[in-house]
Amino acid sequence: MVEIHNQFQRFSKASRLVANTSKSSVYFGGVDNRVQQRILEILGYTKEPRNASWVIQKIFKAKAQFQEAGYSEEDVKQLDSFSTKQMYKRLQGGFQKVSWRGLVCNNKGMPKWIFILRLAIPDRLATKERLARWGLMDETVCSLCQRSNEIVQHLFFECDVAWEIWQKLLQWQGIVRRKKQWHEEVQWAVEKAAGKSAGAELYRITLAAVVYHVWQARNKSIFQKEKVNVVSIVKVIVQEIHIRAQSCKKLDAYLSNLNWYPV
Repeated sequence: MVEIHNQFQRFSKASRLVANTSKSSVYFGGVDNRVQQRILEILGYTKEPRNASWVIQKIFKAKAQFQEAGYSEEDVKQLDSFSTKQMYKRLQGGFQKVSWRGLVCNNKGMPKWIFILRLAIPDRLATKERLARWGLMDETVCSLCQRSNEIVQHLFFECDVAWEIWQKLLQWQGIVRRKKQWHEEVQWAVEKAAGKSAGAELYRITLAAVVYHVWQARNKSIFQKEKVNVVSIVKVIVQEIHIRAQSCKKLDAYLSNLNWYPV
């Protein structure tokens, strides 16, 4: 039991996935009480009361959840009404909003683009380097440029192939600047692409699209052995952005002057 728990802790540190002890329980059968207590201390879980009816068990769970949210028994008695939203917020607790939330929440790009961007910004993508740390892969060289270890910071956009794609899409928007490290790219987008202007919206969409398609090119290179075609990827991104912009009149009008391929 201890060894299993230790291995899970190692996996948790590598993947950043953490077990919610308040939602986890242990069920025992034929185990000595002393051993049970020791296991509970190691795992930090609770033991479900098996000698109570399901209704009583539900009541105990509800009481524990109210206590976790900061409500005392007296507070609950004095409630005139119950708000699920308020309860959720109290259980969620206070947390600091990330500076880049606007790049994700105010992005009119395709959901799959935004999903990959949401993973890429805080370095949550399953890159080769991360898989190697989990013991799932030995080779960690970038499959796009074959030059450096594949980490998020390299893919976006230290990699020459990824940078060529991004540079062309930057020029398409009328932006000419040097290559930046990934955290600098994110910070630049936070500062320069904020607001509701068509230019800012286009930049957020384009960033999400490029991150997604670079990640897709990486996957195809690894699993399907496809050679990366920068020109083809850039054309697809421009086409998809134009199609996506049709649902937004302001953005669609802005893109009428960008009906060309930066290749």
